Amino acid sequence: MRKITFIIFVCLIMISSNVSAKMRSISVTDINKIVGEWYDSKGNLALTIGSDYTINGCKVVAAYNYDFDDNHKVYIPSMAIFDQVYKIAENNTYRNIEIGHYARGYYEFIAVDGKHVYFKSKELKHFESIGGIYLGMDKEQVIKLYGEPSQKITKYGITNWKYEQSGFEVNFLEKENFVEGIKIYKNSDRKFDWSGLSANNSISDFENKYNAKYDRSGRFGMNIGGNGYKGISENIRIDEKNGSVTLGLRIH
Repeated sequence: MRKITFIIFVCLIMISSNVSAKMRSISVTDINKIVGEWYDSKGNLALTIGSDYTINGCKVVAAYNYDFDDNHKVYIPSMAIFDQVYKIAENNTYRNIEIGHYARGYYEFIAVDGKHVYFKSKELKHFESIGGIYLGMDKEQVIKLYGEPSQKITKYGITNWKYEQSGFEVNFLEKENFVEGIKIYKNSDRKFDWSGLSANNSISDFENKYNAKYDRSGRFGMNIGGNGYKGISENIRIDEKNGSVTLGLRIH
């Protein structure tokens, strides 16, 4: 199975049904940062962005960023985060395509129109896992390991499975059907498979084990797997207040 990994932090998504999205014009050359071939979760070529400012052969005629409102929240009409909009000429008409660009290395991906996720690489690896669950695993594989969850909640395109008796949760990106985040609590007997650490360990324990610095501001957590594992960079976020640790993809 193709092993893929990423997490979209829902707390960054600001959506309003009452406020229209405002856009400001930018240069079409901004598309240069996402030039290349992009693949779906099965490794099939899904989107080609050309250095001649084309998307699947259609010319990009304009580009936009979403503006901030007075409260510094971004209002967008889809589930993508802080994405840009490219207007293309297609079949004698024009249409807009929203593209959000995330992560780096093996995990580099784009979210298109808030509905589809495409990756820069065909084959991706995972570095860490928790209790045998790795980022990118599908629902059927999780069920084989742990059975049906005690609770399922879907919100903002993310489905959360709670295994309350075992003290852990698994998040799936609903439309793509794969694990995008794993959370364990202090009452859980689940551990990180590579490091052996759990939610009972301190931030310092994680820093020492992964030889990485934790962002104690609470904004970015800690990226792991980058040193000695070229291109593999996952993220750990520790919530000391709620006694939990989450494994997900580096997005910054």
